[in-house]
Amino acid sequence: MKFKGKIGVLYYFILLGVSIVFIVSLFNTTNIGVLEYYAKISILGLAEILVVSLTLRNYIAVDNVKMTIYLGLFKKIIYCNDIIQLKETNDSTSSMAMSLDRIEIATTYGRVMVSVKDKKAFIEKLCEYNNQIEYLAN
Repeated sequence: MKFKGKIGVLYYFILLGVSIVFIVSLFNTTNIGVLEYYAKISILGLAEILVVSLTLRNYIAVDNVKMTIYLGLFKKIIYCNDIIQLKETNDSTSSMAMSLDRIEIATTYGRVMVSVKDKKAFIEKLCEYNNQIEYLAN
């Protein structure tokens, strides 16, 4: 089953900011050489690609064995049997979540935070595949 990632308003401001800087930099060529111009455009272009990819590829695929988190160019696999606890949180720690409305997934080897649009169905599906998961609501 596939769960669409949730994207918060703050992320859209970041996307807009990166886009504006990129566009302004395309036209601002005063006091820089050709090499510096192309270096700046290349770096900003790569940043734009990364930021846009985070929007376009933001979902979690869950089956009875594992869940695979896709976020932009990144991918993380967590096996359902390794999940110990699910906890709703608003923690702003860096994670694989594009919203502050998050679920912290504690496993036998660490933790990761994700954000999905349909939290209830996501949690129910994981608990269906591993009935040993402890769920902590807000």
